[in-house]
Amino acid sequence: MLLLQNTLRRTSFAEKGKCPLCCGEEYRTLYRLPRSRPFPTSSDSVVTCLQCHHIYLCPIPSVEELKEIYESEAYWQVEYFKHQEVGGKGNGPLEYYENALEELEKYAPGRGELLDVGCAMGVFLNLARRRGWRPTGVDPSRISAQRAREWFDLSVTVGELEKVQFPSAHFDAITLWDVLEHLRDPVAHLQEIWRILKEEGFLLIQTMNVDNLLYQVGHGSYRLSLGVFRSPIARLYPSYHLHYFTEQVLHRLLKENRFQRIFYLPKEYPIERSGISGWTRLGVRLIYFIQSFSNRKVNQLVIARKV
Repeated sequence: MLLLQNTLRRTSFAEKGKCPLCCGEEYRTLYRLPRSRPFPTSSDSVVTCLQCHHIYLCPIPSVEELKEIYESEAYWQVEYFKHQEVGGKGNGPLEYYENALEELEKYAPGRGELLDVGCAMGVFLNLARRRGWRPTGVDPSRISAQRAREWFDLSVTVGELEKVQFPSAHFDAITLWDVLEHLRDPVAHLQEIWRILKEEGFLLIQTMNVDNLLYQVGHGSYRLSLGVFRSPIARLYPSYHLHYFTEQVLHRLLKENRFQRIFYLPKEYPIERSGISGWTRLGVRLIYFIQSFSNRKVNQLVIARKV
């Protein structure tokens, strides 16, 4: 029955305009995306659902379009992955991962089985293994999965989480580092995560939070130029990010899918991984400084318990 419901949801929201979270049909267009952006897809707009206020790309890119992006060598050369050098020499944001694991281990001191969804090259899983976790990874890209195996000798399955069919109630913790925004159907993934987590198992998610000054500046530049100046929007809303969460929408999404939020931490996106330079970089640093006086940061880190 659940599989049938998920199939019906996919069929429904695949139609232009329907919200991937609530399948609402009414939306408001926020931005028209430039055609000459990296990794172009059929998505031409950023919209907000008038029913649940979720922000997403419209229409949602097809499975084939996303597969083409993730199987492209160019995708794995974007600035975000530069810390994971060929040969496994990159250390990645290890301090950031360490801090998150320390927080997670307050709730799960026994460590246990850990699944990283969208594990990329395996930097996080390798660190988790050194801290006593038994790591497993799943990623849609053959390129990244092969590197995770070669660099760190990790167990990584290529494919989508729902199709892997892990055993029920198997994992003590599941992590999604900058992954939720990439998923065509976040609801179906959260339902599958609930199924394969042990009773009172833990879910750790990091994703962006669009309710902050940086996104407001991008919005203002677009509106003031009457949609002509789209460069900030193209950077803030890349083709491979399908969803843009606020704290409130993410909290509701977790609650509706039987997860209780037990930890929340606003975090700024590391500017060195943004690929920006010059005056733009200085401007973002200024925005980060202003945002340091509030809880409205570019990223949000959440730990939730299965209930």
